[in-house]
Amino acid sequence: MGTYWEGTGPHQREYDRYYEELVAESGMSSTVEGELLSAATRLCHDYWNNGGGNNVSGAFYYLRQNLPFFKQEWTEALIPFVSGSGGLYCSNVQLHAVEEILDTAVQFVTARDGELQKNERSFRDLNVKETGYEISDAWAEFRRDELRENGKEPDVVPNYATLEFHL
Repeated sequence: MGTYWEGTGPHQREYDRYYEELVAESGMSSTVEGELLSAATRLCHDYWNNGGGNNVSGAFYYLRQNLPFFKQEWTEALIPFVSGSGGLYCSNVQLHAVEEILDTAVQFVTARDGELQKNERSFRDLNVKETGYEISDAWAEFRRDELRENGKEPDVVPNYATLEFHL
């Protein structure tokens, strides 16, 4: 299978067309479909270009909330990666996950057949408090323990069994 990063993705022509038409040059895309493509492209870019060194949790969270059929296995593979692990967690499993997410986004946009949804929120505006994704499990646990020792409760409490986060 080719990759979108190399310009040889399974639906590369459609991706190129929709990216040109729907993704804003800067800032938020006006449609959910454009923002999905932008967020999925951001995940791929961080994997291929930065080795997972940036926090892309806003893009990941936006995709989980807006891309139908988002797979649990993608969540499990990418939780350590999306918060900027600095390449510590980059793996072939994550490579396949980011490429599958981008391909699914392209197929979703294609299936919408021009019926676009108005977008209200940029994935870039989502912050750690909203998404619940922190730098790493170990650092997050250390920080939560530190807060508790000082008599404070952490703002975000993860449930690792379900990979959900609660405020």
